[in-house]
Amino acid sequence: MIQRARRNPGGTFTIFSTRPARSSDKEWKKALKEQRKTYKRAEKAEDKQMKDRLEAGTISKDQYEAWKKADKEQDKVEKASMKANEKAQKEAWKESKGKGKK
Repeated sequence: MIQRARRNPGGTFTIFSTRPARSSDKEWKKALKEQRKTYKRAEKAEDKQMKDRLEAGTISKDQYEAWKKADKEQDKVEKASMKANEKAQKEAWKESKGKGKK
């Protein structure tokens, strides 16, 4: 079931609408989940590579820390971009189903 709701100030929810989930809902969420997993795998691989370089002595601890800080900032930007992209995809999907804002 797909439900649209909002949280009330008292912590309860007001449900606006309920509808059965369609196969396209599940496919979209599955694709989104796979994109997120791929991103996380790439990030882990990059982190491991840099840690290996640190342990091997090809970079100094200061260089590693600087990279880590810069990478964290870059990740913030990438995550915000991914979130905006997901929202745009969701809106486009809604429009294709004829349920977008008018």
